[in-house]
Amino acid sequence: MPTPTEAQVVSALDDLGYAATKAQFINALENADLLQPVSGHRYAERLLFAPPALSNPIVVNLGTGYQGDPSGASTNTDINFIPSESPRVGGFNLTTGRNVRQIGGRVDYNPSGGSRAHQWYGLSGSAYFEGIAVNLIRQPSDCFSAGGGSGTNPDIYIQNCWGDGLRGDNAGLHPDFLQLGQPIRSLYSHRTTFTTNYQGMFLSAQAAITGEIIIVESNAHCLENAAPNSGYGSAYWFSDSIDQWNNTSHPITVRDVWIAPGPDRTVRDRVTCYAPGYEAGRGVYSSDNISPFVWYPDLYPRLSDGAGGPAKFREGTPPGGDFCPEASVGVGYASPGYR
Repeated sequence: MPTPTEAQVVSALDDLGYAATKAQFINALENADLLQPVSGHRYAERLLFAPPALSNPIVVNLGTGYQGDPSGASTNTDINFIPSESPRVGGFNLTTGRNVRQIGGRVDYNPSGGSRAHQWYGLSGSAYFEGIAVNLIRQPSDCFSAGGGSGTNPDIYIQNCWGDGLRGDNAGLHPDFLQLGQPIRSLYSHRTTFTTNYQGMFLSAQAAITGEIIIVESNAHCLENAAPNSGYGSAYWFSDSIDQWNNTSHPITVRDVWIAPGPDRTVRDRVTCYAPGYEAGRGVYSSDNISPFVWYPDLYPRLSDGAGGPAKFREGTPPGGDFCPEASVGVGYASPGYR
């Protein structure tokens, strides 16, 4: 492809404003055939975070039943799980590993016991989930839970993942799409979609968070819940108490997050962050020319959009539909690549 002229580039970018993002610039150049997409996938289609490299990994072909620690696994070994061509129904409990990865696959979770479709604990490097569809038939259960152990703080990645079947109530188990119940360094999340009648991303510092939390392009569908004290379950939960907020310092980036709040609810009812000025955990309900939203203005810049402004949790569904449609992931998944 010949090098484009300045006039061609200027013409391609004419309709962009001064606040255009990098992705918008690249998309405009691709639209004008001045940039060739990598491997057939346009820049905007690719994921934000490439998986950490694996060194001499143990390779495990997953079956449809229970999966535990593979032989030889330790905090010094990497593991690459290859999904089955059929949905897995059993649990997936790890207690050790360094950099652990699964790309693709579907779970129709329905074991005789257990409450988590993925529980990857005791990791020392990273947990990487991509392209996974989880349908929780056994309820209440979690879709994903991952973290480290004594003295280990892995990075957690979750991209292009979809979940449904999250059903619970205040009196019993509180099912989550993603739960951080063990020490981690950072969470990197891009393009997730889940449906729940109670909780979703439970990201409070139950254990140490030494890095940051980044959530980009995530959306939740919240269902009505008539169980006692259960009608206001939070799709995104960041802090359990003011003391917890004050005693932690990890930055939180939230950008392009949408919540369909359910009947007789607003987005304000579906986000929780206990912090000074927000003793009830609820933010400020507002609106702009895009949609209603909830935000926590006094928590900026720690809680931000990563682009120089405060985080806004938007009410409704994304204009282009779910960020991760069920049909786009699961068995036969092909990654779009990375930016």
